[in-house]
Amino acid sequence: MPGAGDRHSSMRRVRSTKQSRRSAREEVGRLGPRLLAPATLKLYLQAIRLFLLWLTCESIVWPEDAEDLDELLQTYAEHCWAEGDSKADYANLLSGISHPVTGIARIATYIKGAWKFYGLWVKLEPRERCLPLSRSACRMLVGQSIKRGWYDMAFVILRAHHCLLRTQEFCECRSGDFKVSGLGHKAVLHLPDTKSGKRTHKEESVTVTDTRLVAFGQALQQSLQPGDRFLSMKASAFRKQFRVLLNDLEMDHLYIQPYSLRRGGATEHLLAGNSLHRTCLRGRWSSTATARIYVNEALQDLGDFQTPDTAKTRAAVRALLSFFE
Repeated sequence: MPGAGDRHSSMRRVRSTKQSRRSAREEVGRLGPRLLAPATLKLYLQAIRLFLLWLTCESIVWPEDAEDLDELLQTYAEHCWAEGDSKADYANLLSGISHPVTGIARIATYIKGAWKFYGLWVKLEPRERCLPLSRSACRMLVGQSIKRGWYDMAFVILRAHHCLLRTQEFCECRSGDFKVSGLGHKAVLHLPDTKSGKRTHKEESVTVTDTRLVAFGQALQQSLQPGDRFLSMKASAFRKQFRVLLNDLEMDHLYIQPYSLRRGGATEHLLAGNSLHRTCLRGRWSSTATARIYVNEALQDLGDFQTPDTAKTRAAVRALLSFFE
């Protein structure tokens, strides 16, 4: 039987060495690229390339100072507005050109005029909001996924709606991030690289309280390694298959996007009797005021959305119910 000295020895904290820290950091990689998610980095670089291509076509040289760059970006805003380009692309350009990884250091202070142009653009152009997916519509999509044998997609759709996940979050979630409790009734979904988590430098998590969803995740985990993603495809492929499901259910004429899962999930969470504060915490919004606008708009849109009742949608629901029996 070990003595007290042995017990205290085993509880001592092992101090890391410079070499061990260096080895661990080499596995993680450089700090800079981790400031941006790969998908965001791609969007920023694409927007910057389009701007540089426009400069070349217009025979415009890169400005010598930041104030001239601000004026040039305002001119480019007028060009994009006239051409019918997306305001999201212009916003990605301004964000990208100001970011430490993809842009110019401290340039954000000097392009306030360009951001004002973007603000006016947002004000003048009506927003096109995707419809929030109700619980019943979500069940139809899940059932249709099961009918097609797309079990990973069915799980991801169900989890995204239940946990109010952003598109990138549910596409990138890995098996090791899904931790089931000892009794198997609940699970915790860890979200290591979220949009809001990067702002606070904290890892976020969401509790999974749906027992069927917990069991579904456990079943999928049996064939996965901790580092494997639940979704067996890239986000672009997910979007294509998502549209296939909508076409199967004759819902492709509606403006429903993967982000509709988060909008609908937040609305259903509030309608279930939860306070706005609790919905805000679950959705990980930093501002209650922002969450209130978001949910109120979703409530209005959900009221305008009628879940289709067809032979195909009823068959999809039956497939879902039989799967969970």
